[in-house]
Amino acid sequence: MSIAQAADIPTPEFHLSDNRQLFVIRRFDRDSSRGALGFEDMAVLMGKRAADKYVGTYEQVARAIELYSSAVEQDLVQLFEQVALSCIVGNGDAHLKNFGMLYTNPAASDARLSPAFDIVNTTAYIPEDGLALSLGGSKSLFASRLHILKLAQRCGIQEPNERIRKLLSAAESTLSALGDLLEGHVEIETAIRQGVDQFSATFGD
Repeated sequence: MSIAQAADIPTPEFHLSDNRQLFVIRRFDRDSSRGALGFEDMAVLMGKRAADKYVGTYEQVARAIELYSSAVEQDLVQLFEQVALSCIVGNGDAHLKNFGMLYTNPAASDARLSPAFDIVNTTAYIPEDGLALSLGGSKSLFASRLHILKLAQRCGIQEPNERIRKLLSAAESTLSALGDLLEGHVEIETAIRQGVDQFSATFGD
């Protein structure tokens, strides 16, 4: 999540507890006056059961954004960056319920993609983990370096390589800045750096 924040992907306010046991995130389904906002995750918007949250594609999420968003272009950019970052850091849990739309009321036509709220690394615990949803017809994290450009084209992204390099730079700077935190979790840093190195070999300068 810190990498997403460093890369200027919209995120809610979040904190790690002093004992490093709790990840605390501020509710993002509230407006500036603390009034309730509506939130619908992509499983609901796509007519799927919660149990089917791993069934689908990121291209289908893009289509849902086109159907429901009041700011399609901006939200497709955010989707692309969230998916690309998940590929880079080894997040095998970016499923349908981790993407959603916020709105003031159903008749307002002001739905927007919610901020990123659950970007994690899973390959430190499941080394052979893959993507939660299909990307370019595959769930392979290794192959995502190729398929992410197909999603970029689908989302109308300009200069996708440059956007990916920005994500890689955010990952490198965040890993360096959080070195003290990662000292006791070498397996997480190793897993993230593996993804960073693979993408850097493809998209680096």
